[in-house]
Amino acid sequence: MNVPAVSSEPARLLRRLQSDAGAGRLPLALGRAREESAAGDDPLSAWWSIPGAVVELSALPGAGALSVAFALALRARAQAVAARRPGWLCALDPAGTLSAPALLHLGVPLDELLVIRPPPDRALACATRACRSGVAAVVVDVAAVDDLSRWSVPLRRLTLAAEEQGAAVLLVTSARARREGPLPCAARALVDVAPPGAGGVAGARPPAPGASAALVLRPVRHRHGLPPRVLCTPSSSVIAALVAEQVRH
Repeated sequence: MNVPAVSSEPARLLRRLQSDAGAGRLPLALGRAREESAAGDDPLSAWWSIPGAVVELSALPGAGALSVAFALALRARAQAVAARRPGWLCALDPAGTLSAPALLHLGVPLDELLVIRPPPDRALACATRACRSGVAAVVVDVAAVDDLSRWSVPLRRLTLAAEEQGAAVLLVTSARARREGPLPCAARALVDVAPPGAGGVAGARPPAPGASAALVLRPVRHRHGLPPRVLCTPSSSVIAALVAEQVRH
C-alpha cells in the first residue's frame, strides 16, 4: 500500500487507510489475538505454555504447583513434537520429591524424562545446561528454597538459554520465599486449590466423576497482559484409576 505524505488532516489519512483495507475497518488486533486464543478449549496452554521463556508457579506446600508444571511441560513437549523437534523433558529435583508412579499418573513419559538432583544452589545452572542441550521443557522444583533474593542473574542466564533453544521452563517456587523484587520471568502465577463453585474462572467445567481436586492459577504478572484466572485438573483421581482398572479386569 502506498501511503501519501502525511498531511495536516488526520481524518483524510484515516479515510485513505480504511479505503485501502477494503472492509471499512483497520486490521489491527493489538492484544486481542492472544485474548481470543486464550478463550479456547485449553486456556492453560494458551496463556501459560510459553516456549522460549521462564514461567514461575508459586504455591504453598501441597497446593499442586508441581503437577501444573508437568501439565505445562507436556503441552510444550506436544508442541515440539508437532514441529518435528525433540520431545525430551528434564526435571530438576533438588529435594528428591519426584515419584515415578505419580509422574506416570500425570502422563509423563518416563523414557523421555531426565531427572537431575543437584544441590539447590546449582539448580538454575543445571537447568541452563539442560535448555542448551535441546530439551522441549524443563521443570525446576525449588519450592524448598526459602531465599530467592540472589536469583535474578542466574535466572536471566536461564532465560537466554531458553530463548536460544525455544525450551519452556517451569519454575516452581514457594509463595513464602524471600525476594528482593519480582523474579525476571515472562509470567508468574499463584497456584492454589480451587474453591467450590469456582465461578468466573476461564476453563471452568463441572468436575468429571473421579476427578482430582481442581487447581486455580491466579495471575500475578504476564508479558502478554494480565490473563484471567485459569481452572485446571492436571489428572484424574488415583483411586478412580485403580477402581476402573479393577472393573476392566
